[in-house]
Amino acid sequence: MSTENVKKKQTVSSENMMAKIANALDAKDGQIDRKISKKEYNIFAEYTGLKPTDKESVDISYAIDELNKLVDQNPAKIVNYARDYLGIKTKLHREEEPLPQAAPNEKPSLSDTLWDNFVDTTLGTVNPALGIASKMRRLTKPIINHAVGKYMDSHSIPEIQEAIRTCADTCSSTLSLASKLLHISVTASETTVGNHGEYRVHSPQQSRTRLSQLGMHENDTNAYGDTIDHFTSDKMSLKTVEFSKTSQASKVISNSELVKLAVEAWEQDGCPQKKYYSGCMNNKTDELLGINSCCITVTNKTDNGSSITYTGYVEDVYDYAEDYSNKKVYSSDTVDMLNSAAYKAQQKGAIKPYRVLIPFTTTVDKK
Repeated sequence: MSTENVKKKQTVSSENMMAKIANALDAKDGQIDRKISKKEYNIFAEYTGLKPTDKESVDISYAIDELNKLVDQNPAKIVNYARDYLGIKTKLHREEEPLPQAAPNEKPSLSDTLWDNFVDTTLGTVNPALGIASKMRRLTKPIINHAVGKYMDSHSIPEIQEAIRTCADTCSSTLSLASKLLHISVTASETTVGNHGEYRVHSPQQSRTRLSQLGMHENDTNAYGDTIDHFTSDKMSLKTVEFSKTSQASKVISNSELVKLAVEAWEQDGCPQKKYYSGCMNNKTDELLGINSCCITVTNKTDNGSSITYTGYVEDVYDYAEDYSNKKVYSSDTVDMLNSAAYKAQQKGAIKPYRVLIPFTTTVDKK
């Protein structure tokens, strides 16, 4: 939940770098003849999202032309392929232009309900006096955080998990996405590999394969060579929960303002394949508490005449840090305390991190 949210703008010539990569592809098949074999070119095309070739080989000049298109549409893929398959360490030097964020338009009153339920089911067991105070917002944040810490220290992992499940279930009608993801994180039976109705759980190896189909690979970097936090080796060892297109999670995500912004950016970039955009979902409480920072990739669009339907996926690593990533955009005592409590539960081992993939379908009118 920590990648940078930027739309990048090309500012310098990269012709020499493109020629270097094309020549390296030429040499990859063991014969330097200014031709790239079909096998090597199609491996490159599959990785980066370019159209594969049916010819036995392609000319260097053709490859450079395709690379120049790619550097405008999806430059990070060039950097990653050059590093992983060609052993070329290179970076693009470009200006950064912020991608608009979905500004919060709903105060987190629903998260107050979530917090009150957490208080009723957990903190009351620490001190009866705290249990009587049903509205914990009257107390100071340090007192509440201290009480949460004391509860975590004095109760077992199963007890904490049961309390969190009760909390999540109580709020499922108002926070459908956040409560579902939280419930999964504390219920081992819901993260066994296989089908679970509205979602399927992939093993770490299956996850690598599934993510690669979306252009996401282990130790991916951005165009500047900075490692993307979601795809570090540690994060790639997680299981993946992939929701179905008919799930409630998909319905929530499909209505996100951030998805619409990613679609706009994707169109402006020329509809590249296997490119993902980073951002923070925070225009609704359910999004902020459930997803927040994420990666978004558009996989297809359908022209309906007067409108266009886009499909794709939102990817997130469901875990908690001491300070949630988009605090500078949206912050409240309630959200801060919820994040702090979840982080303590994760440190205790009650909340188990995992990756989530949620499909979206959104239709916009043609402008």
